[in-house]
Amino acid sequence: MRTFSMIRSQFWSGTTGKAITISGKDTRILATYLLTCEHANMLGLYRLPILYIAEEAGLKRKEVLAALENLKAIGFAHYDDGAEFVWVIEMARFQLDLSPGEALNESDHRVKGVMKIYKQLAKNPFLGPFYDRYASYLHLSSRRDFLLESNLLISPLQAPSKPLVRGDVPVHLNSSLRKGEMGETKIAPEPSAKLTPEEVQAHWNAIPGVKPCKVLGATIRDRVRSRLREYPDATWWESLFQRIGSSDFLCGRTSGKEGSFHASLDWVLGPKNLDKILAGNYDSLAITNHPATLTCSKRVQRGQFLKACGAPVDPRSQPAEPRCTEHLSPVRPLQEAATC
Repeated sequence: MRTFSMIRSQFWSGTTGKAITISGKDTRILATYLLTCEHANMLGLYRLPILYIAEEAGLKRKEVLAALENLKAIGFAHYDDGAEFVWVIEMARFQLDLSPGEALNESDHRVKGVMKIYKQLAKNPFLGPFYDRYASYLHLSSRRDFLLESNLLISPLQAPSKPLVRGDVPVHLNSSLRKGEMGETKIAPEPSAKLTPEEVQAHWNAIPGVKPCKVLGATIRDRVRSRLREYPDATWWESLFQRIGSSDFLCGRTSGKEGSFHASLDWVLGPKNLDKILAGNYDSLAITNHPATLTCSKRVQRGQFLKACGAPVDPRSQPAEPRCTEHLSPVRPLQEAATC
């Protein structure tokens, strides 16, 4: 995770900055968010679900989509809804502090860092265009192709598949196949069936004490689908719901100044709230002053996702923000008071 972002002082007075300003408040917020959010990397090419933007930037889904269209028209950023990837076109140049047309020195240690990040990115439609834009400036050694990687293991005799629509479930290449009576290929069910948003809703509503999810609207459905892509295993969801069901705080079995709290499915699946749940912050033992059960809730990069660290908490850590020794913010010792 980056510790800082670079935005040049003349950004808003430039041609692109002025165009963003004219496009309205939501577009200005989103442009700034894309440059500074914790999910970004130095390439400006990274995974960013719409629900993350909406929650962290304080925008509604329709406002996010409209602002993304404005940024695309301006030439500032492109977004692919299927892959959930954003590409802020000039961000790599800004973060590497390069002037227009300037290239990194081949011996610069950042060349290897850039190539490492590029190779580790999940497949997305912007891999090729990014290479075409920056190969000569950042000395990228090999070009990745989205279509080639997507069809790498498909037989040349197989007809091309229809493009996936958001919400469709792709056929895994290792799925069992068998021949039907008429000779057509059929897909045998996988050993562990994937959950659907409706099944997640049903399991959630079976937890006593939580706020029922009566309707799967567009926002919550997208949030559930995004989490299902991150955690496709049904046993993971079973473990999560058991943990929530055993939490006195999340299920309204405790009361504070404002009364009892009843967690909603939308709240639980929020990026930061889910990390805290997985870190044990809302476990009943943790809430009743047993800090030894807490784990570090600092969000770190794990593959293409940001997830809670999960390491044991340092005894010096604050209960409201549990941190392991590695992620504990250094505290400067107080100077001893002078004596007369």
